[in-house]
Amino acid sequence: MVKKIARMDSANRAMCFALRFPPKGMEKVSITKIIEEKMVLKSDGTVPSPGAISEAALSFTTKKETRGRKTGHRKTSKVENKIILKSFHKLRPPGYYVDSRKVHTSLPKKVRKNISRRTVRRRLAEKGYVPTRKMKKSDPGPRLAKKRFGFSQKHKDKTPADWKAELQAVGDIKEFTWSFGHAPKADAAPALLDIYEKVRATQAGLCTTFKVV
Repeated sequence: MVKKIARMDSANRAMCFALRFPPKGMEKVSITKIIEEKMVLKSDGTVPSPGAISEAALSFTTKKETRGRKTGHRKTSKVENKIILKSFHKLRPPGYYVDSRKVHTSLPKKVRKNISRRTVRRRLAEKGYVPTRKMKKSDPGPRLAKKRFGFSQKHKDKTPADWKAELQAVGDIKEFTWSFGHAPKADAAPALLDIYEKVRATQAGLCTTFKVV
């Protein structure tokens, strides 16, 4: 969670200006006195710093410029919105995954350089395409899901014994080297430690080779 920064509101900023630049005939109040007597406060109830009081007094009458876009202004035009949606549908057939990076990269250069990935997500969200997380990492597409469902329906009545008669195990022969310079860790499986001790006691070489099926 982002921590909010306490600031002076408009009333306290106006007080800073009034105390530091009083009307004719009134005495100017020092910053030290303002702080000691807590004449102005921030939103969290603490006293602002001398620099903040001075800045508030000096900038209170300065006219602030309007920030942000004009009312009704959009970063993209209707034509560009259609291009974004077209690129999205081209990259993402129904049931498939695509992220804003791929959509943004596929846009024409003229459109891509003026908008960010966030704008792409916003325009797609306006059309109902809201980003979501996959239910599973290996989420199959509609075609594969249909095949899997058909297979399960076809063989749903088979028992473990039926599958045992039809399936066969496949072994993979791999070759690796066990160096005596690196013993197994103390918390390794007892069987592994036992094998290591036997090999070390019977072999004089620096290493030996095993074949595991």
